[in-house]
Amino acid sequence: DGDNDDNEGARNSSIRAADAFCERQLSSDPALPSPPLQILEGSSASVHAPMARAPPLELVGSTRVDVAYSGGELSVSVREAERVSSLTAARMERERRLFLVLDIDHTLLHAVSAAPSAATALALRRVADLHPHIAEQIIALNVFPLGAQPPPSAAASSALSFHVKLRPGLMKFLRGLGGKYELHIYTMGTRAYADAVARVIDPEHALFQGRIVSRDDFAEGAVNQKSLRRVFPCDDSMVLVVDDREDVWHAAQPRHITRQPAEKRFRSSAPPPPPPPLDGNDAMPNLLKARPYCFFDGLEEAYDRTSRTGVVSTSSCTPSASSAPATTPVSPEKSSKSATGDEEQRVEDAANALLQRWLAAEERDRNHLAKLSNVLEKCHERFYAARDEMRDKVTEQGARSRVANAISAGNVMRELRRSVLQGCVLVFSGVFAVGTDVRSAWLWRMAERFGAECHERMNARVSHVVLDARRGADTEKARLAKERSDCVWLVTIRWLLRSCEEFERASELECGLESEEQTTSAAKRGEAEKEEDVVSELAARRAEKDRRRLAARLA
Repeated sequence: DGDNDDNEGARNSSIRAADAFCERQLSSDPALPSPPLQILEGSSASVHAPMARAPPLELVGSTRVDVAYSGGELSVSVREAERVSSLTAARMERERRLFLVLDIDHTLLHAVSAAPSAATALALRRVADLHPHIAEQIIALNVFPLGAQPPPSAAASSALSFHVKLRPGLMKFLRGLGGKYELHIYTMGTRAYADAVARVIDPEHALFQGRIVSRDDFAEGAVNQKSLRRVFPCDDSMVLVVDDREDVWHAAQPRHITRQPAEKRFRSSAPPPPPPPLDGNDAMPNLLKARPYCFFDGLEEAYDRTSRTGVVSTSSCTPSASSAPATTPVSPEKSSKSATGDEEQRVEDAANALLQRWLAAEERDRNHLAKLSNVLEKCHERFYAARDEMRDKVTEQGARSRVANAISAGNVMRELRRSVLQGCVLVFSGVFAVGTDVRSAWLWRMAERFGAECHERMNARVSHVVLDARRGADTEKARLAKERSDCVWLVTIRWLLRSCEEFERASELECGLESEEQTTSAAKRGEAEKEEDVVSELAARRAEKDRRRLAARLA
């Protein structure tokens, strides 16, 4: 009993010390930019007016909340979390900034295991010789399990080696948004890997300032799940997320994720319950989905997203020169030269294939971060414009605060997303298998999420027939659309995917069956002037179609 009393007293003492620590930090001048405890207090996102009291929160399970970026080792009371949230939101409002949570892998960069391979080494040398501007963004990264650099003698045995390629325009993207957003990292990589990447992209610690969450920090990381409430436990109305995957995020959660005992968090073999499935109603509206960045096409990923540890073996999926099968010798004298020649040719061919894939990926992704940056800047502008407009219409201080709280970054992002395909009425042809519940299909739900109106059958309001290039061209829907060619577009699935990836309506001229046929025909004849005429004609036809469709709707 005496030991239990001592343990309870020590626990209460630690809790009081943590609360006192937060109290001392919060008592400092909140106008000072990013105080040292900002790393700890960065767990707020409520939209409150200065001096406005935070609304009461619904308690779930416990009355203590884990502090962000403490690795689950520090918790504060709900009252302290609410106060930190309110003060941090007031500071962000004065600075007119928002929070931005960034994923690492396939969002900011691409990392692969640096397994020994003659073909890979040759391809990397050719990138350095022929494309030095790309080679500058390829980094050899060594990650040590404990996150600390061991002596040089132990480096070879304990380090995991990766090739890391930064996404085109990454540093411009981060620095450009730093004035309008407070940047955070949330990755499914290990803590050591996340810290190593942060040292590369933020060597001066000016962008993230320690605001990093990894899979090692909380229990849900063991089953490849992320929880925004770990970073913003009170409110996420000023938070936006950029990630290449949405399925890893918890879609619906209680207002708090409360603290559990360490033995339950880290020693229990039972995983936490799975997150609720995402639906087509924009379950996580504040997420801006990035197109997955895969530069090192043909090499093994740095982390396996389906494993519990996340770490993959260091063997390369690209056959190396040493693993290629040897040819059967014709004679003892010629065997050595023949095998060497075949081996060199195989390495040469594999390196050329890798190089072509890498350059194609780089070209395809050249401007993607710039487009995401434009969306984020537009969301920031509309968020504060809407708040300012709301507040100008209300005179009472308390009412002004409540009105402002109703505006969230997620709602603004939802409206921006829906504006991409707003006004487009779609039917699908040859896309879904017979008997499929088309309304639950991901393409259907994605189109609705981006503002399109989807129908199962042709009608007078349809503006686009989205079809499979092979199976949908000769269907009844396609025939009816061709009869109404004055106001209906026949486009491939690529049009829908590109519109959603680029966050703007793609050109029907580039993704339509008709335009592809005409452009291909002109290219085969080698008539550049004819191609220009085709493009001009299609542009005029598109404008005419839009005009007739609008006139038909008005009539």
